[in-house]
Amino acid sequence: MRNAIDEFLQRRVPLQFGGMNDPFSPWELKYGVGLELLKVLADFKYPTLISTKSVVPAESDYLAVLRSGNFYVRVSFTGASIETSQKLELLVPEWGERRRLIQGLSNAGVAVSIRLQPLVFGDEESLVELLGLLANDGAKHVSAEYLKWPIESSSKEFGRLNSLLPGMLDKYFELGAKKIGREYVLPPEVKLPNLVELKHRVDELGMVFGFAETELLHLNPYQSCCNAADRFLEDCNPFEGTFTSIIKEGGEEEIRLPQPLKKWLPQYSVFSHLNSRSRPAQTGDTPAERYQKMLRDKWNSKDWRGGPLSYWGIESSSSSDKNGNQVYLRAPELRQLLEKNNLNA
Repeated sequence: MRNAIDEFLQRRVPLQFGGMNDPFSPWELKYGVGLELLKVLADFKYPTLISTKSVVPAESDYLAVLRSGNFYVRVSFTGASIETSQKLELLVPEWGERRRLIQGLSNAGVAVSIRLQPLVFGDEESLVELLGLLANDGAKHVSAEYLKWPIESSSKEFGRLNSLLPGMLDKYFELGAKKIGREYVLPPEVKLPNLVELKHRVDELGMVFGFAETELLHLNPYQSCCNAADRFLEDCNPFEGTFTSIIKEGGEEEIRLPQPLKKWLPQYSVFSHLNSRSRPAQTGDTPAERYQKMLRDKWNSKDWRGGPLSYWGIESSSSSDKNGNQVYLRAPELRQLLEKNNLNA
């Protein structure tokens, strides 16, 4: 055991293959590096998620490895009408090809998730027929996240979106979109009604739904993020040293920071793997103590970003606990939503 990554692997925290870029680019069929990695993961039955728009996993060599291992494949689609999707999705397999991938994986016993990202505002109804087809193809799960509009007006992406979705940016501003980082993001109050309705449709089709919006992750009833990996992968342990887990496990009304955090934490430092702006100052504490201090500082920070107040329906109370940590509350609208729609159950 040499570092925190070794600890995460020994713990069998799920690995995501393709979280930033599609792991099956055209180079994959030439060099096969991804296939060799999948073989190693399959040998250890290591819990692995794969996110892709590629149909390479349908190739016989890849399918055989996926069948033999402990894999969960997330196939990405633009959440919009076929017409809009065809405009937005360049140089990727058509819907029909991706549907055949889902069918092949499902027939091989590999769990498949549908990743609707980006979801285009106003096009939600056009997804009803698609979701029915994908459920029949064998998909087990659907997650959805709305389009985030880039703020750089000079960028190619900004110009292309303006051309393909005329008037959409104005609509975002009308609906109260906020600048978060380098993007304009719709407020949760605008997104929630549509996402809850989408969840009901997914439930009716016998699939599991995941809220993929960062501020809505606490609405998901499983341990992992929006992907429900702990429901579809064997012998896996999602990392739970997060505010999302703390909020989901908090009281019906009050939410307190456990001291100490009663979750597994690595004994080696994770901070070299974090953005430099997120790293706490070096101290004489152990890495696990430093991690808990970082959580505590964020928990009590007045800056909403990255803390409990970044989650929809969480608000500050006027009290602190015996350790001096802020006590948060589930707002009435959050408690009503959870009860009415049987969320977190």
